[in-house]
Amino acid sequence: MQRLSTASSILYGVGVLGYSIGIALCITGYRDKGRLEKGSETPQDMRLMDLVEKDSPDNIHVRISDYVLSREHAIFQERESKRWTKVVIPAFDPAGRVTSRPVIVRVYNVRNENQLREFYSKRQLTGLLLQDEYPLLEREEIEKLQPSFPGKDLSEAIVIGVGLDFPSRRWTQVCLIVGTALLAGGVVCVWIVLLHSGRKPDPDRASHRPQGREDGSVLPDANQETPLTHPERPR
Repeated sequence: MQRLSTASSILYGVGVLGYSIGIALCITGYRDKGRLEKGSETPQDMRLMDLVEKDSPDNIHVRISDYVLSREHAIFQERESKRWTKVVIPAFDPAGRVTSRPVIVRVYNVRNENQLREFYSKRQLTGLLLQDEYPLLEREEIEKLQPSFPGKDLSEAIVIGVGLDFPSRRWTQVCLIVGTALLAGGVVCVWIVLLHSGRKPDPDRASHRPQGREDGSVLPDANQETPLTHPERPR
């Protein structure tokens, strides 16, 4: 591809930006669309053991009670600003025993030690069952959490996302419509720039194009050597 003009460069940048934002919005929209189909705005009240024993809950929006949260082997990751960016906690039955299927709580609204103490003091947890997120647990998280669940396969764990709001239908539609529009617009902008740059003539070849006279004949190239001719002598 040849060097782009300023206008083409701007159009190309706008296209790439629109494409990137469109992809992000579409991913968010389709994720929330799936959550809307599997849940309702009103959370379903259930005990932790009921959640474990039920293979496929009717509502992924749940309010859990009768549980114990373990501080041992929990994961707390923070940035240099001392704000926690990741909180992952093992959950057990009311007696503190491991359930038949591991339960793990991923917390999105705890950022420091004070908020953590308040979180541990709660008797109910409201969140979303994370079923479509892949992977549910990262490899490092599994390695740190595994000692809390000896002999259990954490790839089959139930993961509850606490601090996540149940999506609204209007917001989901906005994400899908705007995301699709930006995605399509970005592709069109990039395609126009690439098409234009592919048809642009080579400036080096254009500068060496032969020039013509008024009568239509072609002027000789200035860089081309002209053979010497000798005038005929009169006889």
